[in-house]
Amino acid sequence: MSPKKVTQSKKHSLNARRTRRRTFLVGSVVVVGVLLSVGVFVGLRREEVTLASVSVSETTYVRGDLIIEIVEESLRGSFAFIVPRANAFFYPHDAIQKELQTTFHSIKEVTFKREGLTALAVSIVERTPEARWCDDSTPGTRCLFLDETGFAFALATSSESMRTYTGGGFAGTLGTTFLPEEYQRLKVFLDDLTTASGRTITEVAIDEYGDVFVRFKEGGEVRVTLSSINTPLLDTIASVFRSRRFSEGDEFLYADFRFGNKIYVKFVGE
Repeated sequence: MSPKKVTQSKKHSLNARRTRRRTFLVGSVVVVGVLLSVGVFVGLRREEVTLASVSVSETTYVRGDLIIEIVEESLRGSFAFIVPRANAFFYPHDAIQKELQTTFHSIKEVTFKREGLTALAVSIVERTPEARWCDDSTPGTRCLFLDETGFAFALATSSESMRTYTGGGFAGTLGTTFLPEEYQRLKVFLDDLTTASGRTITEVAIDEYGDVFVRFKEGGEVRVTLSSINTPLLDTIASVFRSRRFSEGDEFLYADFRFGNKIYVKFVGE
């Protein structure tokens, strides 16, 4: 046999051994990968790491069982048909939080805490009612609670003793905001007006023209416009309430500040 043929034969043999080695390595990697995948798949579905129970903190405006129902529904199924949504390490807490806040307007914050690896505790922080927003066409028929931002989050009862707003485009729809552009400024003005007048505000009515009618528990009404509420106006109102007739306790029907420098005050009996 010539040297050339011997060399070629050795090369073919070496290439064959290399091919078998690569095939073996690839096959081994595939087998190991499959075994690991199966192991992970089985491990993620073990009862020991599956959320089997859901509890919820005490709530005022939302029924706890409805919250649990939504959470349990969100834990059904799998991600990409592989990872169970109820897995204690991979459950969709962000999606559940968003759905609860979207479904129930009274929910301000949602937090989750695992109790072991099979129980999930849901903690709810609800909005705090600061005022009521009522339908001025049929007073008392339908009112909504407002939080500190003017957001309407729950049906309100007529027996609640708090500041009541009427008008302002009342739609009777939860999830809407009362005077979204003006509420904070109006609220500050009303708080300052309470101090300046020494009276308790019970109702604030706003008509379609932006006129504001502030009514007091002690009687009487202050009339202003949304566009005019500012510090100079408040100073003017304070000076009127410091005047002699107010100081002497004369009952007034209204004090109207809607017409610039002209102020109209009407007392009972006039």
